[in-house]
Amino acid sequence: MRILTLALVLTACTDESTTDDTGTSPDTFDPYAGLAAQPGCEEVSGTATPGATGYFVGDFSIDDGVVEGVEEWVLFANQAWKDSNDEGADCSLKWDVFGTISEADSCVGCTHEIAIDASFDGEGSDCVQGLEDAEGSDLNVIYYVQASSDGTATWEFQSGTTLGEGIVNDTRAAYVSESACKWF
Repeated sequence: MRILTLALVLTACTDESTTDDTGTSPDTFDPYAGLAAQPGCEEVSGTATPGATGYFVGDFSIDDGVVEGVEEWVLFANQAWKDSNDEGADCSLKWDVFGTISEADSCVGCTHEIAIDASFDGEGSDCVQGLEDAEGSDLNVIYYVQASSDGTATWEFQSGTTLGEGIVNDTRAAYVSESACKWF
């Protein structure tokens, strides 16, 4: 009887209509969840090479067609970069974002077009100065978003190349890219 009661209580407390098949609700989507260094970013052709596992993350609020938030390049340093004279360490480069969101007119199958101006935030970034100098420039970008009925979304560059997966709704848009190795 206790098992049946527990099963009924757990079923009553679950609202499957607000989650996607991964259990992630678009309202509680955390683009930083699960980010970690990848073992494939330690060596190039069998040689330990300074580098990092990198992810691009964007998280924006939406209010009456205006988008505001942050884009970030999150880097997890590999051991060779940590051991180098470049003072490699886990770090991130940040951009403050301001832009607009509208219906996508130029992308077949897309639901939204997000046009942003991203200003590099040197104060909010914590990577070594040389990396900030090389990568920390302002950006103007247009993203196309293909939203599903459950609020999850695929984000693309204008070229059609996938940027990442995330969410979009009336008040928030967010994404995270796949991991990629960056060598220094």
